[in-house]
Amino acid sequence: MKRAAPPRLPPRDDHLISLINMIFLLLILFLTSSRLAPGEPFAVRPPQIRHAASAPPAPPRILLLDATGQMALDGRLITAEALGAAVAAPRNTADLLRVKADARLSAGQLRATLEALHAAGVARVELIVVAESRRD
Repeated sequence: MKRAAPPRLPPRDDHLISLINMIFLLLILFLTSSRLAPGEPFAVRPPQIRHAASAPPAPPRILLLDATGQMALDGRLITAEALGAAVAAPRNTADLLRVKADARLSAGQLRATLEALHAAGVARVELIVVAESRRD
């Protein structure tokens, strides 16, 4: 009597997982050990200077406006009457001024503030806004 052969199991792909792992490890090795930019053909040492040619630019100033019209310039509370003097006094009026206004502030109040900044000689104003999908 002949014995029936045991049923054949389908081939397993376990060896492919280790092969994929090895390929990714080699890829990481080649990426980390390769040069991203070609090297210079010879070494050059630039001259040294004692002082920088120009001072780094000052960070932009920020004017905060809340829903009631209260203002703060660079973290200090100011009144609407003192806005022109506060903006023009310490720095060059050609500097950038960023305005961060509350969404509930009326358009009339924002326009009056922007007109006061223009009258004070501020040349560049950026209004900070947030995309609707990112609003808190």
